[in-house]
Amino acid sequence: MGRASHLGGDRTFTRAADVSPADAAGAIARIRRTAADWRRSLLQIAESDDDRTGLSSYPYGSDAEETFPSIVWWMNQEILHHGAEIALLRDLYVHRAR
Repeated sequence: MGRASHLGGDRTFTRAADVSPADAAGAIARIRRTAADWRRSLLQIAESDDDRTGLSSYPYGSDAEETFPSIVWWMNQEILHHGAEIALLRDLYVHRAR
């Protein structure tokens, strides 16, 4: 959400204004929206900017010192490992002791 905003979006995302959903349905909608925003941001980047340092202005990371491929790699790792955590929690919930 934040990096998409500061990479190809309106650059307005702040942690202070970020509100987490209160329920599973809201969280699912948010992750889908966030993934779509990230994909849209990636598709807007010109090939000539592929190796540019500081392409993202995300204020809560090292983006100003990172190349674009490094940012993409990091974000994809974040999406993968948080997705795995969600799947684990879902599976644990389904198979919980009753």
